[in-house]
Amino acid sequence: MAKFITNQRIDFLLKHGRVEEALCEPVKQFDPQRDGVAGFVWSRTSGAEEAAYAGLTLGKFLYEYVLIDPEVVRGVEFARAADVDSVLSFARFADTKADLTGASLDGLHANLQGYVAEQIEAHHLAAQGHDVLFPDTPNNPGWDLMVDGHPFQVKCLAVPGGVLEHLHHYPDIPVIVNSELSNQVGDHAGVYVDPELHHDAIRHATYEALDRGRELADFEIPWISLGVSGAANLYYIFSNDTDLGAMLASTATDTIGRTIGGTTGKYAGATAGLIMFGPAGAIVVGLIGAIGGAAAGRQAVAKGRRLFVIDEESAVRSRLRRVVEAAAEAMPSKIQAWTHKSQLVSDSLAGPTANQAKVRSAISRRLSDQIEYWRRKKAELETFTRDNADDPRSLLDRMLCLVHRASVHPHHLQEPMKELTQKMQEYLEECKRFRTAQC
Repeated sequence: MAKFITNQRIDFLLKHGRVEEALCEPVKQFDPQRDGVAGFVWSRTSGAEEAAYAGLTLGKFLYEYVLIDPEVVRGVEFARAADVDSVLSFARFADTKADLTGASLDGLHANLQGYVAEQIEAHHLAAQGHDVLFPDTPNNPGWDLMVDGHPFQVKCLAVPGGVLEHLHHYPDIPVIVNSELSNQVGDHAGVYVDPELHHDAIRHATYEALDRGRELADFEIPWISLGVSGAANLYYIFSNDTDLGAMLASTATDTIGRTIGGTTGKYAGATAGLIMFGPAGAIVVGLIGAIGGAAAGRQAVAKGRRLFVIDEESAVRSRLRRVVEAAAEAMPSKIQAWTHKSQLVSDSLAGPTANQAKVRSAISRRLSDQIEYWRRKKAELETFTRDNADDPRSLLDRMLCLVHRASVHPHHLQEPMKELTQKMQEYLEECKRFRTAQC
Protein backbone atom coordinates (compact mmCIF):
# COMPACT_ATOMS: atom_id res chain seq x y z
CA MET A 1 0.00 0.00 0.00
CA ALA A 2 1.37 3.39 -0.97
CA LYS A 3 2.30 5.69 1.89
CA PHE A 4 0.70 9.06 2.39
CA ILE A 5 3.31 10.11 4.98
CA THR A 6 6.80 9.94 3.48
CA ASN A 7 8.59 12.12 6.02
CA GLN A 8 10.59 9.56 7.99
CA ARG A 9 11.20 11.98 10.85
CA ILE A 10 7.49 11.78 11.77
CA ASP A 11 7.84 8.06 12.36
CA PHE A 12 10.94 8.60 14.48
CA LEU A 13 9.30 11.29 16.62
CA LEU A 14 6.08 9.34 17.18
CA LYS A 15 7.98 6.21 18.22
CA HIS A 16 9.84 8.28 20.80
CA GLY A 17 6.72 9.99 22.14
CA ARG A 18 7.69 13.43 20.81
CA VAL A 19 4.22 14.09 19.48
CA GLU A 20 4.33 17.90 19.65
CA GLU A 21 7.37 17.92 17.36
CA ALA A 22 5.83 15.33 15.02
CA LEU A 23 2.71 17.47 14.57
CA CYS A 24 4.87 20.32 13.27
CA GLU A 25 6.58 18.17 10.64
CA PRO A 26 5.43 18.20 6.98
CA VAL A 27 3.80 14.94 5.91
CA LYS A 28 5.91 14.96 2.76
CA GLN A 29 9.23 16.49 1.85
CA PHE A 30 11.00 17.46 -1.35
CA ASP A 31 13.95 15.36 -2.36
CA PRO A 32 16.96 17.31 -0.98
CA GLN A 33 18.98 16.26 -4.02
CA ARG A 34 16.56 18.07 -6.32
CA ASP A 35 16.91 21.81 -6.08
CA GLY A 36 17.07 24.72 -8.51
CA VAL A 37 16.00 23.92 -12.05
CA ALA A 38 16.06 20.19 -11.40
CA GLY A 39 13.66 20.58 -8.50
CA PHE A 40 11.33 22.72 -10.59
CA VAL A 41 11.23 20.17 -13.40
CA TRP A 42 10.67 17.35 -10.92
CA SER A 43 7.78 19.20 -9.25
CA ARG A 44 6.14 19.69 -12.64
CA THR A 45 6.41 16.06 -13.67
CA SER A 46 6.56 12.86 -11.62
CA GLY A 47 6.80 14.75 -8.32
CA ALA A 48 3.76 16.98 -8.81
CA GLU A 49 1.58 15.11 -6.32
CA GLU A 50 4.35 15.06 -3.71
CA ALA A 51 4.95 18.79 -4.19
CA ALA A 52 1.28 19.52 -3.54
CA TYR A 53 1.67 18.30 0.03
CA ALA A 54 5.11 19.71 0.79
CA GLY A 55 3.79 22.41 3.13
CA LEU A 56 1.15 20.28 4.86
CA THR A 57 2.14 19.45 8.44
CA LEU A 58 0.94 16.39 10.30
CA GLY A 59 -0.85 18.58 12.84
CA LYS A 60 -2.69 20.57 10.18
CA PHE A 61 -3.62 17.43 8.29
CA LEU A 62 -4.99 15.68 11.37
CA TYR A 63 -6.90 18.73 12.54
CA GLU A 64 -8.55 19.35 9.17
CA TYR A 65 -9.24 15.69 8.52
CA VAL A 66 -10.64 14.96 11.97
CA LEU A 67 -12.99 17.94 11.64
CA ILE A 68 -14.63 16.18 8.70
CA ASP A 69 -14.85 12.73 10.25
CA PRO A 70 -14.01 12.40 13.96
CA GLU A 71 -14.73 8.68 13.90
CA VAL A 72 -11.88 8.05 11.45
CA VAL A 73 -9.29 8.34 14.24
CA ARG A 74 -11.10 6.25 16.84
CA GLY A 75 -8.68 3.67 18.18
CA VAL A 76 -5.65 5.06 16.32
CA GLU A 77 -2.68 4.97 18.70
CA PHE A 78 -0.41 7.40 16.82
CA ALA A 79 2.59 5.31 17.81
CA ARG A 80 3.96 5.40 14.27
CA ALA A 81 3.33 7.03 10.92
CA ALA A 82 1.57 3.91 9.62
CA ASP A 83 -1.22 4.56 12.14
CA VAL A 84 -2.02 7.84 10.41
CA ASP A 85 -1.64 6.27 6.96
CA SER A 86 -4.34 3.81 7.97
CA VAL A 87 -6.76 6.71 8.29
CA LEU A 88 -6.75 6.97 4.50
CA SER A 89 -7.11 3.28 3.70
CA PHE A 90 -10.09 2.15 1.69
CA ALA A 91 -10.42 -0.84 3.98
CA ARG A 92 -11.47 1.54 6.76
CA PHE A 93 -13.87 3.26 4.38
CA ALA A 94 -15.28 -0.09 3.28
CA ASP A 95 -16.04 -0.96 6.91
CA THR A 96 -18.39 2.03 7.15
CA LYS A 97 -19.76 1.75 3.61
CA ALA A 98 -20.02 -2.03 3.42
CA ASP A 99 -23.03 -1.96 1.12
CA LEU A 100 -20.88 -0.52 -1.66
CA THR A 101 -18.56 -3.51 -1.85
CA GLY A 102 -21.28 -5.79 -3.11
CA ALA A 103 -22.50 -3.47 -5.84
CA SER A 104 -21.84 -3.92 -9.53
CA LEU A 105 -18.72 -2.23 -10.90
CA ASP A 106 -20.72 0.55 -12.54
CA GLY A 107 -22.78 1.06 -9.42
CA LEU A 108 -19.63 1.07 -7.30
CA HIS A 109 -18.06 3.73 -9.51
CA ALA A 110 -21.17 5.90 -9.31
CA ASN A 111 -21.43 5.53 -5.54
CA LEU A 112 -17.75 6.24 -5.07
CA GLN A 113 -17.94 9.36 -7.24
CA GLY A 114 -20.74 10.64 -5.04
CA TYR A 115 -18.75 9.81 -1.92
CA VAL A 116 -15.62 11.52 -3.26
CA ALA A 117 -17.62 14.62 -4.20
CA GLU A 118 -19.08 14.77 -0.69
CA GLN A 119 -15.64 14.46 0.87
CA ILE A 120 -14.10 17.13 -1.36
CA GLU A 121 -17.02 19.48 -0.72
CA ALA A 122 -16.79 18.83 3.01
CA HIS A 123 -13.16 19.95 2.97
CA HIS A 124 -14.04 23.00 0.90
CA LEU A 125 -16.69 23.98 3.45
CA ALA A 126 -14.38 23.30 6.39
CA ALA A 127 -11.77 25.48 4.72
CA GLN A 128 -14.31 28.30 4.70
CA GLY A 129 -14.83 27.95 8.44
CA HIS A 130 -17.93 25.75 8.52
CA ASP A 131 -18.46 22.80 10.81
CA VAL A 132 -19.27 19.72 8.72
CA LEU A 133 -20.62 16.34 9.77
CA PHE A 134 -21.67 13.32 7.73
CA PRO A 135 -24.84 11.35 8.53
CA ASP A 136 -24.51 8.17 10.57
CA THR A 137 -25.66 5.93 7.72
CA PRO A 138 -24.88 5.81 3.97
CA ASN A 139 -27.58 6.79 1.50
CA ASN A 140 -29.14 9.10 4.06
CA PRO A 141 -32.40 10.48 2.62
CA GLY A 142 -32.50 14.18 1.84
CA TRP A 143 -29.07 15.38 2.88
CA ASP A 144 -25.39 14.45 2.66
CA LEU A 145 -23.72 16.98 4.97
CA MET A 146 -24.67 18.82 8.13
CA VAL A 147 -23.15 22.31 7.75
CA ASP A 148 -23.07 24.37 10.94
CA GLY A 149 -26.00 22.32 12.17
CA HIS A 150 -28.07 22.64 8.97
CA PRO A 151 -28.61 19.87 6.37
CA PHE A 152 -27.24 20.23 2.82
CA GLN A 153 -27.28 17.95 -0.20
CA VAL A 154 -24.29 17.61 -2.54
CA LYS A 155 -24.74 16.89 -6.25
CA CYS A 156 -21.78 16.52 -8.59
CA LEU A 157 -23.38 15.55 -11.91
CA ALA A 158 -23.02 15.92 -15.67
CA VAL A 159 -26.69 16.89 -16.12
CA PRO A 160 -29.04 18.79 -13.79
CA GLY A 161 -31.82 16.21 -13.53
CA GLY A 162 -30.73 14.93 -10.14
CA VAL A 163 -30.61 18.46 -8.74
CA LEU A 164 -34.12 19.30 -9.92
CA GLU A 165 -35.41 16.00 -8.53
CA HIS A 166 -33.88 16.79 -5.15
CA LEU A 167 -35.44 20.28 -5.10
CA HIS A 168 -38.82 18.73 -5.93
CA HIS A 169 -38.69 16.19 -3.12
CA TYR A 170 -36.78 18.28 -0.55
CA PRO A 171 -37.46 21.97 -1.30
CA ASP A 172 -36.30 23.04 2.17
CA ILE A 173 -32.88 21.37 1.95
CA PRO A 174 -30.36 23.46 -0.04
CA VAL A 175 -28.07 21.72 -2.52
CA ILE A 176 -24.45 22.38 -3.42
CA VAL A 177 -23.60 21.61 -7.05
CA ASN A 178 -20.51 21.37 -9.23
CA SER A 179 -19.32 24.19 -11.46
CA GLU A 180 -20.53 22.56 -14.69
CA LEU A 181 -24.16 22.96 -13.56
CA SER A 182 -23.88 26.68 -12.89
CA ASN A 183 -25.62 27.79 -16.09
CA GLN A 184 -28.41 25.20 -15.83
CA VAL A 185 -29.46 25.49 -12.17
CA GLY A 186 -27.24 28.15 -10.60
CA ASP A 187 -30.09 30.65 -10.42
CA HIS A 188 -32.53 28.30 -8.68
CA ALA A 189 -33.48 29.10 -5.10
CA GLY A 190 -31.67 26.80 -2.70
CA VAL A 191 -28.86 25.98 -5.17
CA TYR A 192 -25.26 26.98 -4.39
CA VAL A 193 -22.49 26.48 -6.93
CA ASP A 194 -19.01 25.51 -5.77
CA PRO A 195 -16.72 26.77 -8.57
CA GLU A 196 -14.00 24.40 -7.35
CA LEU A 197 -16.11 21.24 -7.50
CA HIS A 198 -15.67 19.73 -10.96
CA HIS A 199 -17.55 16.67 -12.20
CA ASP A 200 -14.90 15.55 -14.69
CA ALA A 201 -12.12 15.87 -12.14
CA ILE A 202 -14.05 13.80 -9.58
CA ARG A 203 -14.88 11.13 -12.17
CA HIS A 204 -11.30 10.84 -13.42
CA ALA A 205 -9.89 10.78 -9.90
CA THR A 206 -12.24 7.96 -8.91
CA TYR A 207 -11.47 5.80 -11.95
CA GLU A 208 -7.74 6.46 -11.71
CA ALA A 209 -7.60 5.52 -8.05
CA LEU A 210 -9.64 2.35 -8.63
CA ASP A 211 -7.42 1.31 -11.52
CA ARG A 212 -4.32 1.97 -9.43
CA GLY A 213 -5.28 -0.51 -6.76
CA ARG A 214 -4.82 -4.22 -7.37
CA GLU A 215 -7.43 -5.21 -4.81
CA LEU A 216 -10.37 -3.28 -3.42
CA ALA A 217 -9.07 -3.63 0.13
CA ASP A 218 -5.79 -1.94 -0.88
CA PHE A 219 -7.53 0.97 -2.58
CA GLU A 220 -6.53 4.31 -1.07
CA ILE A 221 -8.21 7.67 -1.32
CA PRO A 222 -5.46 10.29 -1.08
CA TRP A 223 -7.43 12.57 -3.37
CA ILE A 224 -9.87 13.18 -0.54
CA SER A 225 -7.13 14.85 1.47
CA LEU A 226 -6.57 17.30 -1.38
CA GLY A 227 -9.36 19.21 0.27
CA VAL A 228 -6.98 19.68 3.19
CA SER A 229 -3.87 20.68 1.25
CA GLY A 230 -5.64 22.90 -1.24
CA ALA A 231 -8.81 24.27 0.30
CA ALA A 232 -7.67 24.84 3.85
CA ASN A 233 -5.67 27.93 2.90
CA LEU A 234 -8.86 29.90 2.36
CA TYR A 235 -10.05 29.91 5.95
CA TYR A 236 -6.67 30.75 7.42
CA ILE A 237 -6.32 33.74 5.10
CA PHE A 238 -9.59 35.22 6.26
CA SER A 239 -9.64 34.20 9.91
CA ASN A 240 -7.67 37.39 10.60
CA ASP A 241 -8.82 40.92 9.89
CA THR A 242 -8.62 41.92 6.24
CA ASP A 243 -9.98 44.63 4.01
CA LEU A 244 -12.41 44.13 1.14
CA GLY A 245 -9.73 44.34 -1.55
CA ALA A 246 -7.65 41.58 0.02
CA MET A 247 -10.76 39.49 0.62
CA LEU A 248 -11.83 39.63 -3.02
CA ALA A 249 -8.31 39.04 -4.31
CA SER A 250 -8.05 35.54 -2.80
CA THR A 251 -11.47 34.00 -2.47
CA ALA A 252 -11.60 30.71 -4.30
CA THR A 253 -10.37 27.40 -3.06
CA ASP A 254 -6.92 26.44 -4.36
CA THR A 255 -7.30 22.90 -5.63
CA ILE A 256 -3.82 21.45 -5.91
CA GLY A 257 -2.49 18.15 -7.14
CA ARG A 258 -2.34 15.87 -10.14
CA THR A 259 -5.43 13.80 -9.32
CA ILE A 260 -7.72 16.83 -9.14
CA GLY A 261 -6.33 18.56 -12.20
CA GLY A 262 -3.41 20.64 -10.94
CA THR A 263 -5.24 23.94 -11.44
CA THR A 264 -5.34 26.91 -9.11
CA GLY A 265 -8.41 29.09 -9.47
CA LYS A 266 -8.41 32.76 -8.55
CA TYR A 267 -11.67 34.65 -8.62
CA ALA A 268 -12.64 38.23 -7.86
CA GLY A 269 -15.45 40.71 -8.26
CA ALA A 270 -18.89 39.24 -8.76
CA THR A 271 -17.50 35.70 -8.86
CA ALA A 272 -16.01 36.27 -5.42
CA GLY A 273 -19.40 37.47 -4.26
CA LEU A 274 -20.96 34.28 -5.61
CA ILE A 275 -18.49 32.07 -3.77
CA MET A 276 -18.65 33.88 -0.46
CA PHE A 277 -22.22 35.17 -0.31
CA GLY A 278 -24.24 33.17 -2.83
CA PRO A 279 -26.24 34.40 -5.86
CA ALA A 280 -27.56 37.53 -4.14
CA GLY A 281 -24.05 38.34 -2.93
CA ALA A 282 -22.72 38.34 -6.49
CA ILE A 283 -25.01 41.26 -7.30
CA VAL A 284 -24.21 43.13 -4.10
CA VAL A 285 -20.45 42.84 -4.60
CA GLY A 286 -20.87 43.87 -8.23
CA LEU A 287 -22.45 47.14 -7.07
CA ILE A 288 -19.53 48.08 -4.82
CA GLY A 289 -17.84 50.18 -7.48
CA ALA A 290 -21.02 52.10 -8.18
CA ILE A 291 -21.81 52.82 -4.57
CA GLY A 292 -18.20 53.82 -4.05
CA GLY A 293 -18.59 56.39 -6.81
CA ALA A 294 -21.68 57.67 -5.07
CA ALA A 295 -19.77 58.25 -1.86
CA ALA A 296 -16.88 59.96 -3.63
CA GLY A 297 -19.16 62.09 -5.72
CA ARG A 298 -21.15 63.20 -2.72
CA GLN A 299 -18.01 64.59 -1.10
CA ALA A 300 -17.40 66.73 -4.14
CA VAL A 301 -20.72 68.55 -4.02
CA ALA A 302 -22.50 70.72 -1.50
CA LYS A 303 -23.42 68.92 1.68
CA GLY A 304 -26.99 70.01 1.31
CA ARG A 305 -27.48 67.88 -1.81
CA ARG A 306 -27.19 64.77 0.33
CA LEU A 307 -30.63 65.58 1.71
CA PHE A 308 -32.13 64.54 -1.63
CA VAL A 309 -31.06 60.90 -1.11
CA ILE A 310 -31.23 60.68 2.67
CA ASP A 311 -34.26 58.35 2.67
CA GLU A 312 -32.64 55.94 0.20
CA GLU A 313 -29.39 56.03 2.13
CA SER A 314 -31.24 55.26 5.34
CA ALA A 315 -32.93 52.29 3.65
CA VAL A 316 -29.51 50.96 2.55
CA ARG A 317 -28.22 51.26 6.12
CA SER A 318 -31.28 49.42 7.41
CA ARG A 319 -30.81 46.53 4.97
CA LEU A 320 -27.10 46.34 5.74
CA ARG A 321 -27.98 45.89 9.41
CA ARG A 322 -30.55 43.24 8.48
CA VAL A 323 -27.91 41.18 6.65
CA VAL A 324 -25.68 41.32 9.71
CA GLU A 325 -28.60 40.46 12.00
CA ALA A 326 -29.29 37.39 9.87
CA ALA A 327 -25.63 36.41 10.16
CA ALA A 328 -25.70 36.92 13.94
CA GLU A 329 -28.82 34.79 14.20
CA ALA A 330 -26.98 31.93 12.47
CA MET A 331 -24.02 32.03 14.87
CA PRO A 332 -25.53 30.22 17.92
CA SER A 333 -26.23 27.06 15.91
CA LYS A 334 -22.74 27.34 14.40
CA ILE A 335 -21.12 27.60 17.83
CA GLN A 336 -23.26 24.73 19.10
CA ALA A 337 -22.20 22.58 16.14
CA TRP A 338 -18.51 23.29 16.79
CA THR A 339 -18.95 22.54 20.51
CA HIS A 340 -20.57 19.23 19.62
CA LYS A 341 -17.74 18.51 17.17
CA SER A 342 -15.19 19.22 19.91
CA GLN A 343 -16.81 16.58 22.12
CA LEU A 344 -16.92 14.05 19.28
CA VAL A 345 -13.23 14.59 18.56
CA SER A 346 -12.35 14.30 22.24
CA ASP A 347 -14.26 11.02 22.53
CA SER A 348 -12.71 9.62 19.35
CA LEU A 349 -9.19 10.40 20.52
CA ALA A 350 -9.68 9.03 24.02
CA GLY A 351 -7.28 6.16 24.64
CA PRO A 352 -4.78 4.72 27.09
CA THR A 353 -1.56 5.57 25.26
CA ALA A 354 0.48 8.70 25.90
CA ASN A 355 0.58 9.59 22.21
CA GLN A 356 -3.21 9.49 21.95
CA ALA A 357 -3.50 11.82 24.92
CA LYS A 358 -1.03 14.28 23.40
CA VAL A 359 -2.78 14.32 20.03
CA ARG A 360 -6.10 14.76 21.79
CA SER A 361 -4.75 17.69 23.80
CA ALA A 362 -3.29 19.42 20.74
CA ILE A 363 -6.44 19.11 18.62
CA SER A 364 -8.78 19.98 21.52
CA ARG A 365 -6.74 23.12 22.17
CA ARG A 366 -7.13 24.22 18.56
CA LEU A 367 -10.86 23.49 18.66
CA SER A 368 -11.27 25.57 21.83
CA ASP A 369 -9.48 28.46 20.16
CA GLN A 370 -11.76 28.08 17.14
CA ILE A 371 -14.93 28.13 19.24
CA GLU A 372 -13.72 31.24 21.05
CA TYR A 373 -13.04 32.83 17.67
CA TRP A 374 -16.66 32.24 16.58
CA ARG A 375 -17.90 33.77 19.82
CA ARG A 376 -15.87 36.91 19.12
CA LYS A 377 -17.26 37.08 15.59
CA LYS A 378 -20.80 36.80 16.98
CA ALA A 379 -20.11 39.72 19.33
CA GLU A 380 -18.68 41.78 16.45
CA LEU A 381 -21.77 41.12 14.34
CA GLU A 382 -24.02 42.25 17.19
CA THR A 383 -21.94 45.42 17.63
CA PHE A 384 -22.24 46.24 13.93
CA THR A 385 -26.03 46.27 14.09
CA ARG A 386 -25.81 49.29 16.41
CA ASP A 387 -23.35 51.23 14.23
CA ASN A 388 -24.62 54.12 12.12
CA ALA A 389 -21.47 56.21 11.88
CA ASP A 390 -19.98 55.36 8.48
CA ASP A 391 -21.20 56.16 4.99
CA PRO A 392 -22.95 53.36 3.01
CA ARG A 393 -19.79 52.33 1.13
CA SER A 394 -17.74 51.94 4.31
CA LEU A 395 -20.58 50.10 6.01
CA LEU A 396 -20.92 47.78 3.01
CA ASP A 397 -17.19 47.03 3.02
CA ARG A 398 -17.24 46.31 6.74
CA MET A 399 -20.38 44.20 6.50
CA LEU A 400 -19.00 41.97 3.74
CA CYS A 401 -15.71 41.44 5.55
CA LEU A 402 -17.34 40.83 8.92
CA VAL A 403 -19.93 38.36 7.62
CA HIS A 404 -17.31 36.53 5.61
CA ARG A 405 -14.95 36.22 8.57
CA ALA A 406 -17.84 34.84 10.59
CA SER A 407 -18.15 32.10 7.91
CA VAL A 408 -21.93 32.21 7.77
CA HIS A 409 -23.17 30.10 4.88
CA PRO A 410 -24.81 32.17 2.09
CA HIS A 411 -28.01 30.15 2.49
CA HIS A 412 -28.84 32.13 5.64
CA LEU A 413 -28.30 35.50 3.93
CA GLN A 414 -30.10 35.32 0.59
CA GLU A 415 -33.35 37.12 1.48
CA PRO A 416 -31.74 40.07 3.32
CA MET A 417 -29.09 40.24 0.58
CA LYS A 418 -31.81 40.52 -2.07
CA GLU A 419 -33.49 43.30 -0.09
CA LEU A 420 -30.14 45.07 0.24
CA THR A 421 -29.57 44.80 -3.50
CA GLN A 422 -32.94 46.41 -4.24
CA LYS A 423 -32.34 49.30 -1.85
CA MET A 424 -28.81 49.86 -3.11
CA GLN A 425 -30.06 50.08 -6.67
CA GLU A 426 -32.74 52.59 -5.65
CA TYR A 427 -30.12 54.60 -3.79
CA LEU A 428 -27.82 54.70 -6.81
CA GLU A 429 -30.64 55.72 -9.12
CA GLU A 430 -31.49 58.65 -6.86
CA CYS A 431 -27.82 59.62 -6.63
CA LYS A 432 -27.69 59.78 -10.42
CA ARG A 433 -30.96 61.62 -10.63
CA PHE A 434 -29.77 64.42 -8.34
CA ARG A 435 -26.21 64.25 -9.67
CA THR A 436 -24.79 63.55 -6.26
CA ALA A 437 -22.58 60.77 -7.63
CA GLN A 438 -20.12 60.23 -10.43
CA CYS A 439 -21.53 56.89 -11.51
